[in-house]
Amino acid sequence: MDDLLKEKLDMMNPERVDRELFLDTISQIESSGGTNFNHPEIESGIHEGQRAIGRFGLMPNTVKEVVTRAEREGTATPVMRGIASEGPVTMKQILEANPDLESDLAHRLAKKVLNKQQDPEKAAYSWFEGHNLSPEQVDQRQYQQSDYVKKFNKLREKLKKKD
Repeated sequence: MDDLLKEKLDMMNPERVDRELFLDTISQIESSGGTNFNHPEIESGIHEGQRAIGRFGLMPNTVKEVVTRAEREGTATPVMRGIASEGPVTMKQILEANPDLESDLAHRLAKKVLNKQQDPEKAAYSWFEGHNLSPEQVDQRQYQQSDYVKKFNKLREKLKKKD
């Protein structure tokens, strides 16, 4: 099946609507809807010393992982492959200058966390705290008390009312 047909089928998928709302909400939290790309430097953990990128707050390691998954699925583009080999600063410049590429990567990650978590709140927590967390791990962490999840719920309700 060619990429255009896959994209058209995905656009007709009812899950796509939920994914759009999910990503719109994430974008509001991470970058004020794409207006503030000045993400703070991470001070500890696997992303220590790095900054999130763009509208959706994608981390460089996460971008590389999303591209690796796309390669395994046979859906990675040459541009995706190229960005995965770049350092964090260059990766940020490329993604922020190519909103379609950034959106593609964000959609792939959103599809993964929404399918895995089966709940928008859990998926938002997973987006922020680690997209490879299992639903059981998210449950054990009292995700509903997370400031990120609270912001997510408040903003998602506002965005729902706009529709």
